[in-house]
Formats: sequence, C-alpha cells, structure tokens
Amino acid sequence: MLSKSGKIMIVRDNDDDDDDDDDDDDDDDDDDDDGVDDDDDDDDDFSDDNEEMLSFEVDELEEKDVDGNDVDTMQRHSVDSFDDVDFTFTKVDTQAKYDGLPVTNVNLSATLPSSSSLEIMVYLFRRAGKVTFGNETFRVEKGTIKFNIRISNWDFCDGSRFDCDEGKIGEFLDLKLKIKSKDSPAEISDDDRKAAAKRPICEDEDSDDDGVDDPTDSDNDDDDCPSIYDIGGDSEMLLNKGVVTDDDKYTALPEGYPKFEVEDGEKKFVFRIPKFKKSVLVDPSVNVGRVNGVNSLAHANTGLAFLLFIAAFIVTNYV
Repeated sequence: MLSKSGKIMIVRDNDDDDDDDDDDDDDDDDDDDDGVDDDDDDDDDFSDDNEEMLSFEVDELEEKDVDGNDVDTMQRHSVDSFDDVDFTFTKVDTQAKYDGLPVTNVNLSATLPSSSSLEIMVYLFRRAGKVTFGNETFRVEKGTIKFNIRISNWDFCDGSRFDCDEGKIGEFLDLKLKIKSKDSPAEISDDDRKAAAKRPICEDEDSDDDGVDDPTDSDNDDDDCPSIYDIGGDSEMLLNKGVVTDDDKYTALPEGYPKFEVEDGEKKFVFRIPKFKKSVLVDPSVNVGRVNGVNSLAHANTGLAFLLFIAAFIVTNYV
C-alpha cells in the first residue's frame, strides 16, 4: 500500500459498545443491555472539521548547530514538507507483541533526500500494562496508540563548505510533529491525573526512600517518567524525554524538549534530537479518550479503535 501522506488519524469513540465488537450498525444494540444505541454514525468522519478527530504527522526535519541555528540556507539538510513523500505501508499484524503486551501493528516507511529514511511503527495496545523505552517505564492503556519514529542514515554537516554553510557543524536534528486535537496541549502531572481519578502513568514500585535516578537502585520507581500533555477530549499525549540512538543507547533530549509550539496557527511538538551515527528512535504515545465515557482511558473500545486505525491508512491513499 502506497500513500503520499504519513498522517495518522483517530476518531474518538462515541459508541456505547462495551464488548469491543466494532458495532457501528443500526441494530439498536449497544451491548449495554439498556436498549439504546448511542451510535450517531460520525465515528468514521475523518474530515478536518470533525472535533473528535485526532491526527498526527511528521511535519518537518531540520538540522541545527550547537546554538540551535540552521546549518544550511539551501535546505539540503532539512525536509520542510512531507506532502510529496511516498510512504509504503506493511500489512497489518494483529498478532504482534510490544514488551509482552498484545498489539495491532502496521509500519510506514519512506526514503528521504540524501538516502536517509523515515519509518513510523504504529502500535495499538489491546491490553493495559507497562512498557519501557530507554530509562522511562510507564503505563499504557487498552486502546493506547504508540508510534515509534525512526530516522536512519542522516548525513550531518561536518563543517565543510561543500554542502553546508561555511563552518557549520550539525549537532541536532529537530523533528516537528504536527497534531490536530480538541484543545491546545497543556502539560499536566500524574498528581493532576490522580485528582481526576485516573490511574498514574508512572508509579513507585518499592517502599524504599531512595530518590529518583538513584544509581544503586534498579527498581522501576527510579526510572524517568514521560511528559504528559492533556490534548482535550479526555485524550493525552505521552512524550518521552529522551531518544534511543544507534546501538540501543538512551540519550536525553536537551533541556526544554520536547516542547509545544504554535507555528502559523498549527499545533506542533518539537523534539530536538542529539546527533547520531546510524539511527534514532522517538517514541510518542497517545491515550485516546471517549466522547461520552467516564474513566474513558480505562474502557477504550479497542475493537472500534482498530477499525478507525485501519481506516486512517485507507483514507490517506486518497488525500
């Protein structure tokens, strides 16, 4: 399957189906035994004016020097648009695993200028549990969607005048992730989530009194916790504070990253990735809320989410 867009689209569930049977029909059966079907047939509306739709797409790659300045005025070390980039999709794997948890998986890949490549591995979690990325261990819910973004073989400026501005050396690669969400993202804490009766993203697992990142303790409570953003509609984004480079080496992002910004009216998260030799992996996740549900993250309709997940990729073929 080939597409000109790498956009991932999700429509928040407004069904009352609790048995994950993907029931979007008109049989007046919402499987709650209350005799009322709450389907209003907008679950498959992927138009931009649907307020319940979430979308995520890699918007730009831009190489920076040590001071955060552009390294190349000719833009030979950047990708400023993915609108004309061909993405290839793998077949959907409904039997995949991620850190031992059952997931549905599909991968997108594209070749970028200078023979670098971009891969997006998308995972829909079918069961709640914990996952680890580098130094960060955190909870995912049934219905959480994670998209690993891998960039390989990026050719950083080395100070030569041949293909970079004179004297410029590339030290970072800025990845901008454009999102569409119900509200503007606002960073929150696990304490904020606890006050809203939500289960913590990260939690202590032992009773000792050591501090975070105690080098003498290997327990999970010493792991870092991702940044958590409320994006509206009871949905959340989890953004890791580091990336995995080359041979599974966890590298922290510079202070202040990832960060949220609004550029020309568009909402974007910026990941400032330290220089790498072979490849780098970025690991954002989204907990998808439901339109009408209480404790929606705990009761995500995985069956419906799966259909929307597949539909997202079908839609991109006609954009």
